[in-house]
Amino acid sequence: MRFLVGAPLPPRLAAVLCEAGHDAVHARDLQMQHASDREILGAAAQQSRVVVTLDLDFAALLATYRADQPSVLILRVGNVTADEMIQAVMGAVATVGMQLRDGTIAVTDGKHVRVRRLPI
Repeated sequence: MRFLVGAPLPPRLAAVLCEAGHDAVHARDLQMQHASDREILGAAAQQSRVVVTLDLDFAALLATYRADQPSVLILRVGNVTADEMIQAVMGAVATVGMQLRDGTIAVTDGKHVRVRRLPI
């Protein structure tokens, strides 16, 4: 699976995803650390990547445009360490990875994952 990890998330997350056999880049790798949410969504859609983010605005944008791609994995983990963020993402990918391939919004708190099929 291909991922675009949002700027506020630790760059190590992209490395861990790659170690697990995925193709992952951090926004900084693409010089997109200051890009707008629309630009991030556009790049992810163009490159067939799942956006991994802390930002709920991505879901709102996808809903506004009734888009069916790209998939977005939203972390709702609060004030946690980078390792806890990475664990939450890896757990969610293990749980709903196949659904992320098909155009979904997935939200995880590190323990549970909710999935909504796009478009919404």
